[in-house]
Amino acid sequence: MSEIAAVVVAHNSADTIGACLEGILADPAARVCVVDNAGDARTAAICAALAGDGRVDYLDPGANLGYARAANLGLAGLAGAGYVAVVNPDVRLTRTLSDLIAVADPGSRNVVAGRLASPRDARGVNARPATTFRREAAKALLGSRAYRLRPAPAGTIRPVDQLDGALMVMSASRWRELGGFDERFELYYEDVDLCSRIRANGACLLVNAPWGEHVGGHSFQRSSGTAFVAQRVSRVRYARQWWRPSILSGAAVFGVTFLELAVRSLTHQSEGQRTRTRAARRVLAELHKPGSQTVLIAAPPPTQTQTPGKNER
Repeated sequence: MSEIAAVVVAHNSADTIGACLEGILADPAARVCVVDNAGDARTAAICAALAGDGRVDYLDPGANLGYARAANLGLAGLAGAGYVAVVNPDVRLTRTLSDLIAVADPGSRNVVAGRLASPRDARGVNARPATTFRREAAKALLGSRAYRLRPAPAGTIRPVDQLDGALMVMSASRWRELGGFDERFELYYEDVDLCSRIRANGACLLVNAPWGEHVGGHSFQRSSGTAFVAQRVSRVRYARQWWRPSILSGAAVFGVTFLELAVRSLTHQSEGQRTRTRAARRVLAELHKPGSQTVLIAAPPPTQTQTPGKNER
């Protein structure tokens, strides 16, 4: 049985991290590093309580590194595994990662996921069609149903354009070849970008069978608007990288941003006008000077992980 190195990027995730880790650790082949971007004492205590057999590492980087950078850091400290997995802290697996690999081995090119149920959306699925200007404009008008996939027969293995970063499994060699997540994406779109790179000579595969539950939006709702802003800046970076023709990508994402601003303002969405305006200003600044916007607090990553079972006694 090949070892699986999993990373969980936490941010004020104490309410869900215990169930998440128990689901991962139900697989004897799995070990996990929790990178805690909030340095939360409750999260650290839960990780320490589960660290008895040496399969859980906990890392407090001392600042919010963003999702991509934290995930890369966590997996860098778990060398030697045959497979890597990225799992959100609000995912509760009901089948193991090893079972997923047995059903749909990603081989040396692909990335796979099992279907995650959403308590907020019975028809939702953790996969989407490609992120394009047309679909982003439709999402600004219609919401997330602009990205809804057609149902697939139960038990089938389905190629999709992109898998949700809530659950992704691939060979460790493929992860290293790709260089992990692109750290220009502080929060959101890092999974979309990774799947776009994988599809250049591989596939994103969704096993249409229940593999667990994804609460969704847990950390987003507690971010006081920061996640909303970071998501919009990341969309600018994705558009510049992938939307074609590239010369028009800036104008396209500008149009989507201000269409979304108008619609969400008219419909009084929950993030509030101040957050929407802040996001629009950040988008304009990023369009004017690419790479200039740092939404989260950055800090140099530490050189090694901490194991709660050893370091918190």
